[in-house]
Amino acid sequence: FSDYIEDLLKRFHSLNMEPITNLTSYLAKIQKEYDTETMPLGMVHRDFKPWNTLLRDTVLIFDFEEAITDGPPIEDLLNYYIDPIIRYQSAIQVYDFLYSKEKQTEYTAYLKMSKITVSFEILLVTYVLERIIYWTKEDELDTVMHYKNVLNHILLNNQN
Repeated sequence: FSDYIEDLLKRFHSLNMEPITNLTSYLAKIQKEYDTETMPLGMVHRDFKPWNTLLRDTVLIFDFEEAITDGPPIEDLLNYYIDPIIRYQSAIQVYDFLYSKEKQTEYTAYLKMSKITVSFEILLVTYVLERIIYWTKEDELDTVMHYKNVLNHILLNNQN
């Protein structure tokens, strides 16, 4: 997990973006805390949203052009919820939605079922950083700004 965090930071810094307050210290703390922790990486759709699914006798998922085979867990679930609303709701509204009791119960069950011991908050921060990197490369700077606002709100509200 520590290697993944280090790679994520390198990719973020390679964009030469303005630093995000507390991000480096937050990730350094996570690297130290989870130094020997492993995190299963796997197939991640990366564009998993309601309009890329179709419910028939089973669920059909399509549009795999952004898919990767070494993505972090829960990324698709978070993308399903966040990406459709990120441009239309404030960072506080997105944060409140993500940290609602209903969603927290859902994430806890998902992580337990997947036998993942990394906390939801850490996976959320890594997801948001992944989206910042992705949307920066796509030159969607307005979307990047929305994700950065959400990340700032998460880091501000979860200082331990």
